[in-house]
Amino acid sequence: MQLHKLLNRKIGSTAHTLEKRLLTANQKWSSEDIHQIRVTSRRLRSFLMAYKIAHTAVSEKNHTIEKALRRLTRDCGEVRNLDVAIQNAKTLKLPTQPLKAKRNKQFTRLLHQWDSHHKKKFVHVQLHPLKAELYFSPVALKKILLFFHLKLSALIKKHPKSKTELHRLRIQLKEIRYLLEALDVPVQNLKILQDHLGHIHDLETLEHYFEYPIPIQKPIQRELKKIYRLYDRGVLDKTIDFLRKGLIPN
Repeated sequence: MQLHKLLNRKIGSTAHTLEKRLLTANQKWSSEDIHQIRVTSRRLRSFLMAYKIAHTAVSEKNHTIEKALRRLTRDCGEVRNLDVAIQNAKTLKLPTQPLKAKRNKQFTRLLHQWDSHHKKKFVHVQLHPLKAELYFSPVALKKILLFFHLKLSALIKKHPKSKTELHRLRIQLKEIRYLLEALDVPVQNLKILQDHLGHIHDLETLEHYFEYPIPIQKPIQRELKKIYRLYDRGVLDKTIDFLRKGLIPN
């Protein structure tokens, strides 16, 4: 199947997955429900971002859909971040009760913001029109892949090591990974690298929840060593080369 057709089909199936997960999540909204809804909304947002890269004019409806998805990602993310923080706090033998109290507060807010009425409205008003709003032609896909190729190339001219550089790399890899997964491209090494970057971010987020220093430097250093090993194996260089040679049509 042509790549642009594969991407268009993936947009429809991802929107359907999010619709199903939202409407079947009951009042309990398990931690896994929240995690999966957040991830799926992020995937759709990455497709919307790719569409904006390829098109200078974007409809008002497109902006409205993006805004609603961003709110869903944020609301689920506030609870998910605390779920991860609680697990990391247990690992580091830190008190979890303050985190659990924050989590309960954010969870109550999530249930209020996304009750049955709001979920159905979001599905019918935002998700259903999405498939008609987004369509990628072969030319549009070529433009998107070239954009990611140039952006990632610029980012890793010097292997990112600072806190700001690693944060940018984590966000960039997430966007690229979602797109490549939609095109059925193997991304296991990218996912491993992103997981290490994500763990560092989770530990730094955990630190913000406490009003005193906590022992996160050693686990962060362990993650950095794993990241540098992946740099040495050329994971980022191979991704750039693949974007340039394997996906961007002549």
